[in-house]
Amino acid sequence: MEAHAEQAIIKDLESSEHFEELFVFHSTLGSGSDGEVLGYEHVSSHQVIAVKVPHADRYWTSDTIKEEAQVLITLAKHGKHENIAHILAYQPDFGYTFCPAIFSECAEYGNLIDYRGAWREQEGMCGRAYGIAEATVWKLFKDMVLALHYLHNKCGFIHRDVKSDNILVTAPVGYTSDLIPTVPVFKLCDFSRATVFPAKDGTLHPWAGTVGYAPPPNERHEKEPARPAGDMWSLGATLQEFALGIRPIVSRKAVVAKMDKRGLPHPKLEGEENAWAQHVWGAHFCATYRPLDVDAEELLRRWDLSKPMATSFRPFSAVLNEWYAKLWETNRSLRVTSQSLTRDLVPLIDGYIDGEKTEGKMHRTDSMQKTRTATSPATPPRACPGSEEVVHGSHVVTGVRKQRLKDEAPSYEGNDYPPLSPGLLYLREQL
Repeated sequence: MEAHAEQAIIKDLESSEHFEELFVFHSTLGSGSDGEVLGYEHVSSHQVIAVKVPHADRYWTSDTIKEEAQVLITLAKHGKHENIAHILAYQPDFGYTFCPAIFSECAEYGNLIDYRGAWREQEGMCGRAYGIAEATVWKLFKDMVLALHYLHNKCGFIHRDVKSDNILVTAPVGYTSDLIPTVPVFKLCDFSRATVFPAKDGTLHPWAGTVGYAPPPNERHEKEPARPAGDMWSLGATLQEFALGIRPIVSRKAVVAKMDKRGLPHPKLEGEENAWAQHVWGAHFCATYRPLDVDAEELLRRWDLSKPMATSFRPFSAVLNEWYAKLWETNRSLRVTSQSLTRDLVPLIDGYIDGEKTEGKMHRTDSMQKTRTATSPATPPRACPGSEEVVHGSHVVTGVRKQRLKDEAPSYEGNDYPPLSPGLLYLREQL
C-alpha cells in the first residue's frame, strides 16, 4: 500500500463511526484459534484492509486480541519493517459487539500456504512445471531472517509461533503483472504469542507454538522459557514445508519405533486417535530435518515419506541446503541466529537469486535437473529426539492444511541466547 493511501485510511479508522460510514464488508480472509480476520473495502480508495476480531463464541479470545495489539503497538515504536505485518490502527470497541479489533494491511496473495497453492495452479495452467522455484525459497529465507532479526535484536521479542499460516505474501513495489510473482515480499504476522525476551518481570513464558513446527521435546519443557532459537528451528520447518510440500513433523510411525526401541509404552499406531491427541504423547513429536538437495528416491528411502515424491521432483541446490541445515542444529546454544544469518547470508541471497535467474542455473523442484553447484552441503544435523532421521510424507496443499489442524495443541520450548540489543549483549557473553 502506498504511504499516502495508508495515511488516508488510518485517518478513517479513528473511530467505529467513521469505519461504518467509509468501509464495506468484502470477505472473510481467515480464521484461527485466536480470532477471525475479515476483509473490509475502503469506499473511496477501494483498498481492502484486514480486521482481526475475537471469536464471538469464545470470550477469552478478546484478551488475546488486546495483548496482540499491545505487542504490535510496541513493535511500531521501533519503526516499520518491510517483512513485518504492521498495525494500521486499533479499536477497543469495534462494531455492534464492541469487541477489540486490529486493523492491518491486506496481503493480496494470502498466507504462505495460499501463495504456494496459487503458484502451482498458475504454473500448471500455463503448461509449466509447477514446483516452487529456488529463487522463491531463497526470498522466503531472506525475508524471514530479516523479520526475526528485527524482532529478536532490535525489538527484544520472540514470536513463538513461526509457521506457514503466519507468513503473509504481497507483491513487490512496482509489480503490475497479473501473474503471481516468483519473488514476492514475505511478511511475518500474528503476534498473539509473541513475548519479550528475556522477560522483564521475571514471568516464565514457555514455548506456545504449533507442534508441527516445534523444536525437539527437550527444548519444550513447561518450566523452560521460550528463546529465539525456537523461532529459528520453526523457520527451518516452514522452509521445508514450502520447498518440499510435506508436513515437517516427525511421523507417528517413527515415534512409535523410537519408543519401542526404548521399551516405552505408547498408544497403538492406528485406531487410538484420541489417545495420541493427548499432550503427554504429543510432547514426543517435533519438526525434523529433511534435506532439500537429495532426489526423490533418497527422500523416500531415508526420510520416512508416507508417499513418494512426484517423479518429476528435482532437488534444490546444495548451497541452499547448506544454509537451511544450520537452522536444525539440535544443540540450541549452537543453532544459527537471525543476527549471524543477517550478517553472513542475507548479503549473498540477492546474488543467488539474480545470478541464478540470469544464468539459467536456478533449480525448480518439478523441472529438468540442472547442473548442481559444487558447494558441499553441510553435514546434516542430527535428527531431533524421537525422529530417527525420518520425515512425514508428501501431501497436496489442501491435505497439508487439513492434517495440520490436528496438530494445533501447544507445546513448549526454549533457546540459549537472548536478543542482542545493546543492553543485553553481556548476557550472551555469559553463555
